[in-house]
Amino acid sequence: MCGIYTQEVAVKNEIKGHAEQAYNSSQILARNCIERTIGILQRRFPALKYGLRLKLSNTLPVIVATVVVHNIAVTLGEDEPADDDDELQQYVAEKRLQLLADKSRGNQSANADIDPITRQLLACVEL
Repeated sequence: MCGIYTQEVAVKNEIKGHAEQAYNSSQILARNCIERTIGILQRRFPALKYGLRLKLSNTLPVIVATVVVHNIAVTLGEDEPADDDDELQQYVAEKRLQLLADKSRGNQSANADIDPITRQLLACVEL
């Protein structure tokens, strides 16, 4: 009697093992696809990468809008955005150095000349 029970458990574990492997394989494939897509969206819309400064109720519509605009760009044959983090980091570093130099000279009006998008980018990106 014990031998039959042990065989049944072994068969159930084997079936369970195959099902888990199939599930894990499909999850890995889906996750890779989703992570690549999120990376493309973050390169096309850097605000998604560096953070949205919105009320939570406005965040979802903005994300949906970025996906819609991305799909329109793909439909129109636009190239995928390049990974230009180095250029962005260099730009931010130069702007920060300029701000620090202006502040050390006591030039407060220089801070007012910066456009709001650059100001938000400087506040979000940490070097």
